[in-house]
Amino acid sequence: MAITEHWPRRIVRGYKADRPERGADGGRRVGSGDMIPRDQILPRIAELLDANPAITINEVADTLGIAEFPTAQAGLAQLRGRRIADLVEATPGLTPTEAAEHLSYPTATHHGASAIAEAELRTRRARPYLQRVADVLAQADVAEPVRVEVRRIGDDHLATAAAPEGEGIRYLGSGTEPEPAELLTEFADRRKGSKHSKV
Repeated sequence: MAITEHWPRRIVRGYKADRPERGADGGRRVGSGDMIPRDQILPRIAELLDANPAITINEVADTLGIAEFPTAQAGLAQLRGRRIADLVEATPGLTPTEAAEHLSYPTATHHGASAIAEAELRTRRARPYLQRVADVLAQADVAEPVRVEVRRIGDDHLATAAAPEGEGIRYLGSGTEPEPAELLTEFADRRKGSKHSKV
């Protein structure tokens, strides 16, 4: 038979609260989060990346007082991916990996940053079409005028909003980029469309 020691709850809580690296709940201590406001993290990482393209996650975290994972890692990957996309867009024929090399990014970062760059480029290519559709629908008084924001869903899909389903909602058009005129025609004909997203 095993004997288990039992401690009063107040003693256990006091012990946890006094530990040097953990809070009372076992996580980080209150106030030990990122030392700069969230909206300043990417601009500050961008400054560090400008000064040193090969900067590491550890160096970013130590310099800015932020968590290595996911904050510093995700910020560096996102910024490197966007900059690779900018260079690929400005230099036809350049691959994302070649752009990463041109920007002097460490080889270990090429794969992840290139994947982010490719997703960013898909988003940029989709935005003009989606904005054109939104503008045509607004001009026809079928929708409110909006500035389209494109978001990635998973690895392969782009969307301007979540795909709702339910009474009165129809999905119109054929293919991935139906012409706005086709959408308007199908919208006017209540027999057209599907109740479920085709994506």
